[in-house]
Amino acid sequence: MSGIVIAAVVTAVAATLIWGTVILRRAAAPDRRMLILCFLFQLPMSVAAFRLVRLPLDGAVHALLGDSAAYPWVRMFYAPITEEPAKVWPLLLPWIAARVARANASHVAAALGLGFGVGEMGLIADFINRDPANAGHAWYEYSGFIGERFMVCLVHGLFAAMTILGWKCWRIGWAGGLALAMMLHFALNFPIAPARLGWFGTDTVLVGTLLSLWNAAFFIAAAMVLLIHDRRMAGLSPGDHAATCPKCSRTFQHALLPLNLGLWRLERCPHCRRCPRYRRCRRCPPHRRCRPFPHRRRRPCRRLHPRRWSHRRRRFPSCRRCHRRTRC
Repeated sequence: MSGIVIAAVVTAVAATLIWGTVILRRAAAPDRRMLILCFLFQLPMSVAAFRLVRLPLDGAVHALLGDSAAYPWVRMFYAPITEEPAKVWPLLLPWIAARVARANASHVAAALGLGFGVGEMGLIADFINRDPANAGHAWYEYSGFIGERFMVCLVHGLFAAMTILGWKCWRIGWAGGLALAMMLHFALNFPIAPARLGWFGTDTVLVGTLLSLWNAAFFIAAAMVLLIHDRRMAGLSPGDHAATCPKCSRTFQHALLPLNLGLWRLERCPHCRRCPRYRRCRRCPPHRRCRPFPHRRRRPCRRLHPRRWSHRRRRFPSCRRCHRRTRC
């Protein structure tokens, strides 16, 4: 087995486990079966779109334009035109379309993009494996392939999210969302043609670094949209993210990117301008988010201090919503 095949398998398994776990944990329980089906339906779509649509289209365009200077630029439109409709075809199924709503639009898009990205790994790995110059390399030497394909799995979810959000949440409709997804996909692939024409120089390391940074920028944008701004992008309320400052007893909204200290989070109160520590209650139900409360110190364990338990438990703070104390 060649090294690129092993690298593709390792990347596909890692992306499926990591991104799939994140998507399923953030989604509601009734939607998880639908998300798994969306992922499975998208696995062969990259190969199908390339073999059945892209190759015949390229043959017709090449017969029309030949090897002219416009031919490399026209080829850049193949991927947006053929891949974006292929990502959202499961929405044509009535059982899936009836269950897609504003609240789970980003989760469905992430599942569709993940399935398409995992299937695309096999297609690109086949292209690399057919090149005799790549024979004899170990799988860990394809670190660029592994990092790029791992990020692209989430970027494909960003493109699919534009179509679904345009259909369910925005006024532009599904056609406008699909056009926006094609534009973003074209912007992602745009530096490839100038790099092949030598516009960025002849240093392959520099060109590869610039292309990697461009892909990383789209990956950060996809993470922001799908994992952080999922409810805001759908026009929904971000939920109960209010906290009560233990110093001035006034409420304020959580920061978007607070300082995470592991078990605690450090946020600055906009009223008293202090930075108390906060910790979430672990006994609240998963569907209810309790307001964080300041963590002062741990209470004694019941097994170690059975007699002093009733006397010392009052010293420790409780959750401001469910009035329960922290675990040991």
